[in-house]
Amino acid sequence: MRKLSVLFFTLCLLTAALTSWAAAASGLRLVSSSTQAASQEVGFSGLPSNCQSFQATFTLSSSDTVYNFTAHEELDTLPGIYTTYKQEGGKLTVYVTTKSGVLTDNGTLTLGTISASDSTQFTVEEATGVKVVDSSHVETTYDTVDQDGPSDGSDNGDGSDNGGGSDNGSTPDNGGGSNNGGGSDSGNNGSGTTSRTITIQSSLGGKVISSASQAVPGKVITLTATPNSGYVLQSLRVSDASGKSVSLTHQGNGKYTFTMPVSAVTVSAVFEAETVKPQLPFTDVPAGSWYYDAVQYVYEEGLMGGTGNNRFSPDLTTSRAMIVTILYRLEGSPAVTGGMSFADVSDGQWYSDCVRRSKSAA
Repeated sequence: MRKLSVLFFTLCLLTAALTSWAAAASGLRLVSSSTQAASQEVGFSGLPSNCQSFQATFTLSSSDTVYNFTAHEELDTLPGIYTTYKQEGGKLTVYVTTKSGVLTDNGTLTLGTISASDSTQFTVEEATGVKVVDSSHVETTYDTVDQDGPSDGSDNGDGSDNGGGSDNGSTPDNGGGSNNGGGSDSGNNGSGTTSRTITIQSSLGGKVISSASQAVPGKVITLTATPNSGYVLQSLRVSDASGKSVSLTHQGNGKYTFTMPVSAVTVSAVFEAETVKPQLPFTDVPAGSWYYDAVQYVYEEGLMGGTGNNRFSPDLTTSRAMIVTILYRLEGSPAVTGGMSFADVSDGQWYSDCVRRSKSAA
């Protein structure tokens, strides 16, 4: 009789727990603003209090931009938290799981913020492919969930047991991170692989866009540096949490890649005003000629001034007078004194002082 009482009591507790869980799950709702904005915070209400893993694909009103996802700061306080996301057109899939414990103890979960990299205004229309896995590894899926609740849901009942997370095939692949039971174990020290923040410092004269706002260690991140009109990129640096530089690889066309380290990183860029070289006054030195840059250098440095009438005469044989004038100007055209000792060099010529200086310095 006593055993029957204990069994009856246990069944009552189990029934109450399942009823509570079902009531919470049936009330699952998307929490997001219906007002267009460049960033939208997303979350859900009506989750079971023992939810351990969660996945949803958000349908965004604009599909012509790159979106970033930043996990809510409260998620970072959970043990062994792991988050990742993947974009395909106007859909952004977010996956989050915790190695131990639960994601929410009150049925409300704020996942984080979706933001448009180019400040495009958008709204979150609905969430599809929603998967909820509880601490008993029971997975419940919903085809579509919006602010009014689920339009269709199916409970798998037995779930898929892979160590505390949903099926490996359901985790969005974004080139980094894997779901092997609530976050991959790094070094068996109980700490899960967690996405780290990528912070881009603002800079005058241009902008830098990252392919992700968060990433797990080992993921390859692409940075695109775009100078404003009249500016050029002077330097680009990625530093980890300790201030150490992270190696960058230039891919061309303003794109750079780096491998995400184990800490958060900061991206800093310096853009400078583009120096516009003055146009040469010489009509016989066409742009693109093999000697154009050399002529520009000697002209800007004051070493050679041409042969007159807006001509440089690039094919003219260089005379001794020209060479001694170049040497004189390289010295800064110092003042000279003394008479002329050469019969073929008279005073008042454009090269007279240059020859006099050369003679005195010899």
